[in-house]
Amino acid sequence: MEFKKLNELGVLTVAYLGDSIWELYIREYFVRKNINLKDLNIIVRRYVNAKFQSKIYLKILNEGEYDFLQEIIDYSKRARNSKIKSYPSTCTLKEYKNATALEALIGAYYLLEYKEELENIIKIILEGDDVA
Repeated sequence: MEFKKLNELGVLTVAYLGDSIWELYIREYFVRKNINLKDLNIIVRRYVNAKFQSKIYLKILNEGEYDFLQEIIDYSKRARNSKIKSYPSTCTLKEYKNATALEALIGAYYLLEYKEELENIIKIILEGDDVA
């Protein structure tokens, strides 16, 4: 998909897709580590929540450690600034908006077919988990 076509999609729709992609990558990463099923959900939930995703997103913005295209960062900021009507009580509105922005960023990378880069970035996030 071209970036122009990506812009034709609603940014929150792309975030919706990114949410499922994030969870799929996280689950796959830990399943491949052969973690027992009893512990798997506990571990995955640590990474698939708005608080953690917000921390990752802020790290991406502040440190520039991850190799995301600037146009994708700008796209994700549109998701962060979108009007969100409701959010879970387990996080603040700001954390939820940052998490939504991360999901839009992931969804955009996925739709633009930067899958290998996305997998590498998620691996770096998980293996260098100093934000949790």
